[in-house]
Amino acid sequence: MAHEAFYGCTGLTSVIIPKSVTIIGSQVFSGCASLTSFEAHPDNPALTCKNGVLFNKNKTLLKLYPEGRKGDYVVPNSVIMIESEAFANCAGLTSVIIPESVKGFYRYAFKDCTGLTSVTIHGSIAGIYQSAFSGCHALTSINIPDSVTVIGESAFSCCISLTSINIPASVTEIDDFAFRYCTGLTDIIIPDSVIKMGRCAFSDCTALKSVHISDSLTKIVRSTFSDCASLTSIFIPAAITEIDEWAFSGCTGLTAIDVHTDNQSYASEKGVLFNKDKTKLIEYPQGRQGDYEIPASAVEIGDRAFGFRIGLTAVTIPDSVVKIGESTFSLCKGLTSINIPASVTEIGDGAFSDCIGLTTVIIPDSVVKIGKSTFSFCSSLTSIYISDSVTEIGDSAFDYCTNLTSVFIPASVTKIDELAFEKCPVYFTVHPDNPKYTSENGKLKRKRKQKNNTKKLEK
Repeated sequence: MAHEAFYGCTGLTSVIIPKSVTIIGSQVFSGCASLTSFEAHPDNPALTCKNGVLFNKNKTLLKLYPEGRKGDYVVPNSVIMIESEAFANCAGLTSVIIPESVKGFYRYAFKDCTGLTSVTIHGSIAGIYQSAFSGCHALTSINIPDSVTVIGESAFSCCISLTSINIPASVTEIDDFAFRYCTGLTDIIIPDSVIKMGRCAFSDCTALKSVHISDSLTKIVRSTFSDCASLTSIFIPAAITEIDEWAFSGCTGLTAIDVHTDNQSYASEKGVLFNKDKTKLIEYPQGRQGDYEIPASAVEIGDRAFGFRIGLTAVTIPDSVVKIGESTFSLCKGLTSINIPASVTEIGDGAFSDCIGLTTVIIPDSVVKIGKSTFSFCSSLTSIYISDSVTEIGDSAFDYCTNLTSVFIPASVTKIDELAFEKCPVYFTVHPDNPKYTSENGKLKRKRKQKNNTKKLEK
């Protein structure tokens, strides 16, 4: 039967498979929400049925469970494998018992079984693979056997009723999105056996309050715990050598990031994450409130280190800092003022974008470029001092700074992007010695090139 042959036949209640049909394509009966039984011709050489469920001929492979069947189900002891999508979309299925004979089930095996509340696995399966239980909204409990080494991509994503899960010490890998949107999970212990954890593995677990990270893990990758709004603290073990800058993005309740003293790559000071020698401030916890004074050891403030910290009201930057990274203070809506010390030579793109409370900025003489979107959407900004060391003002540097009414362009500035002051009611004044720009009635204009009309002297 061809792929999706009877897809969405909602009135179909039973199917008789003739002896000539030996292959059933993927999603052939997907969306047949009223289908309660299969029956195969007794002379079919490849397929058979038992109690309305479709199997291969010797019943070692469970191929398809009817979507409209309701209640509990015990997989027969003859079964060794469960086919991909075998139970997918079976909304009326309430519980499943998988016997010891079963050695594994393929991807999407129980995907979107929205009524499934419990799964008991007696078999020695090696892994729970891609989207195996994704979208099982009612699932409250599942035992993961200690034979499992891999929890696959999106294996339990959107299991919103899952409040706890025991990850056995046999597991070495937790793949991308494995527990994403498990909004009922409150705590998780990642055993020391885990050496790899994928991106967004626990992202959007909004009730998650406590996490124990494996001592064997070396990397915390992109968005691993992003948008875990209830997470208040995290402890980084000694083995971690890499933490992605988005690993804890959107963790609005996070007030402390602490690091094991034996960690050779990272350190923490008062709950703030730094590199080992504390020369680079990597991440300020998003849930922290009030003011903050950066320690004098810092030379660099990393990309997005303070981004979207809406509770941050003021930051003191020491004169040891030479670099402010990209989007470092982006969306810090409570930030009303910032003192950029004369030590700073580089300000990254978008460094202060969307700081809607920022009113005044002084660019020190050490800075030569105001980059792309550096102060874009700073809607309360009324005053900006551009030092005479600045040579370039980048794309959208001050766009939508709707209260910025006057700007003085020093002689040093030789490049201004045409969208640098987009949607700004600015009256421009330009230093008379500027070689590239001038102003006329507050409008910024390029100077015309002067033609050389000097005549050659005759001999």
